[in-house]
Amino acid sequence: MHSFCQSQESKDLKGKVTTDEGDVSGVVIQNITSRHAVITDMNGNFSIQVQLNDTLVFSAVHFKRKILPVNEVIFNTNFITVPLEEFVNELREVVVRPYDLSGDLNQDVSTLDLPKDVGAETLGLPNANVKVITQSERKLQEASSGMY
Repeated sequence: MHSFCQSQESKDLKGKVTTDEGDVSGVVIQNITSRHAVITDMNGNFSIQVQLNDTLVFSAVHFKRKILPVNEVIFNTNFITVPLEEFVNELREVVVRPYDLSGDLNQDVSTLDLPKDVGAETLGLPNANVKVITQSERKLQEASSGMY
């Protein structure tokens, strides 16, 4: 009795991620079937081990997630180009707490109750209220004290 064990052929699939914006570095390509992953280089190029019927997932924070099944056409292709769409997460409203800032600096500055600037006086350092004299005043003081 003969038993046949057919191992499925695998290969390195090479490709490039493209976008309208041009920033394609750092896109993660996961083969969720084999649980392997790679990251694109600065130009969007990648190479990942695949088998027929594997599933690739392309993801990055600034792009919409893309799922690509490895069918016969893709498996038999030497180089694929994968276009990605930009993902823009538009928020209706953002409130920064605890200050309830609006984002309008002119409005926000007038409503904030901020402590005084940090300085010698606010820190209570000795000689904080002493006036710093100019170079001319120092020379006059030295001359009148009889140091010369």
